[in-house]
Amino acid sequence: MMQPVRVLIAIALIAYPLWVAGLVHAGHTDKLWWILCLLVLPQLVVSDWRQPRTYILVAAVALVVLGAWWVDPIAGALFYPVWMNLGFLLVFAGSLLQKPAIITRLAQAMEGELTPAAIRYTERVTLVWCLFFCVNGALALWTALLANLKLWTLYNGVIAYIAMGALMLIELGVRRVVKKRQQ
Repeated sequence: MMQPVRVLIAIALIAYPLWVAGLVHAGHTDKLWWILCLLVLPQLVVSDWRQPRTYILVAAVALVVLGAWWVDPIAGALFYPVWMNLGFLLVFAGSLLQKPAIITRLAQAMEGELTPAAIRYTERVTLVWCLFFCVNGALALWTALLANLKLWTLYNGVIAYIAMGALMLIELGVRRVVKKRQQ
């Protein structure tokens, strides 16, 4: 049940900039609120409610979404990628402070027990992702502040995903080289 919901969330997040651009272009800014709800509500379903931080995260997201809707639906919609990057940055950076790092956890789930060298590597990869979220979030903020819908859609709907994919591919290549050296 949870896996299809996670796939739908991923598709919705990828399509989000296109939805926003389409609604704003068609003059349906009153519908932006519903798009934000469609992104947030499924995430509530897959959240781990046994963790106290889930309640804090849900409250923070609810405040951001309600505040954005109340103040200016268009600005609220444009700033959503900024909040997402900030959220990911906090999760990844927090995992460096409270180990294991998030990339370490993912690697352990896929490969089992890791060597100390592999753990150091995954911590560095987590740091690289933190830097990515800083840069990507800053660029998302810049496009939101410019309020140029075409530029915002191009960056947040295309370029950011290409950059993310490129980082994943580069890391995959580096990981293969590092693994060969360690064997």
